[in-house]
Amino acid sequence: MVDDTQWLDRSSAQVLAFVARRLLAEPVGIVFAAREPGREFQGLAELEVRGLAGPDAHTLLRSVIRFPLDDRIKERILAETNGNPLALLELPRGLSA
Repeated sequence: MVDDTQWLDRSSAQVLAFVARRLLAEPVGIVFAAREPGREFQGLAELEVRGLAGPDAHTLLRSVIRFPLDDRIKERILAETNGNPLALLELPRGLSA
């Protein structure tokens, strides 16, 4: 697993992409995570990870808020986090009843 590949220097990205292409026939996998895929990784299989859909985001948010919260605040949190599960878990930690 290589996280934040957008921060790799060009040479490192090229080497890792080269190795990943050579491993396609082997029972080994490399996962590259990036906000935006770099040119070096074009042609490799991609899976775009998106935020949670509305009902799932609501359910996750309800699971971490243990007190009554105004609906406007809930909607603002949901809008600001855009379904990002980590943000939905972390952002409410600063709230209190």
